[in-house]
Amino acid sequence: MLFGLGANDTGFSSAAQACIGNFLTDAYTGWWEGWVNIFDPHSTTRGACSSGDFPSRADINQTTDDLTDALSELVTTLAEIDEDGEHRIVIQNYVNPLPERFASEYRTEDGRDDERDKFRGLARERYAAGCPVHEASLPLAQSMTESLGTMVAEAQHRVLLSHPDADIVFLDVIDAFNGSHLCEQSNSPTTAFHTPVRALTTSGVPITSLSGKNKSNLKDMFDACADHFQLCQESLHPNAAGHALLGECLAGAWTSRQAVVWCNGSGGRVSPLGRNPSIDPNLSLRVSGGLDRNGNAVLVVDATWWA
Repeated sequence: MLFGLGANDTGFSSAAQACIGNFLTDAYTGWWEGWVNIFDPHSTTRGACSSGDFPSRADINQTTDDLTDALSELVTTLAEIDEDGEHRIVIQNYVNPLPERFASEYRTEDGRDDERDKFRGLARERYAAGCPVHEASLPLAQSMTESLGTMVAEAQHRVLLSHPDADIVFLDVIDAFNGSHLCEQSNSPTTAFHTPVRALTTSGVPITSLSGKNKSNLKDMFDACADHFQLCQESLHPNAAGHALLGECLAGAWTSRQAVVWCNGSGGRVSPLGRNPSIDPNLSLRVSGGLDRNGNAVLVVDATWWA
């Protein structure tokens, strides 16, 4: 059984909305114009999103408690209904859809970066690549991903203290897409394992280009997400190739006898979208003992694409 935490419990969607809204509004507003956030008309924040747009420590602590309670209840229920007692729970953290830094081609356009006003060319470029946020927002996104991972690990630790015989594996996938994040390489999003940010037409068709669009058009496009939420919510989530690679990570966790499995993307060639790693001869899956990024001894599932 794969147990996944809903990141929206900690405000992932609202944080993403703040970062995207600030970026696009800045891109289409001059310093002499009135600034009204595309998503939130009450917002007065300009520039990259801030720590206030992300979950607080209290939010993280509350969600950790809720996750621990849910996981504990699951362990108890499985013990009652599974007569042979042969089951395993894999509890997984998150992969950040964005890199630590954008590839050079996504940092400036027409001689303008995202630290000034009115950078429409750069906004169009980043939107097409799937990453319409300020580069200064990237550290906060990384921090949120790490907080979610800490939350999952803490829930596993607490439940194992109260249920020492439970078979619970923590699958750490935070580094699984290294080298394959949105806008980390050229030709994004085709080189990425996440779905790019996409607004919709009023009929629900994804919009891949902002060419010819003005600020009013942008608001209408993203407002359409309210009527087609199931389509917009795919943004910044793993795509088909990403899920296939996560499946390989899950296979490693399922067959291991370790309490922690770290799935590490080692910077090999990424697969074009639509290819399935489970049947792709160009996927090398190496399982070995090793250390995670914090120096802890874990089982390492090294999923590497090679030419």
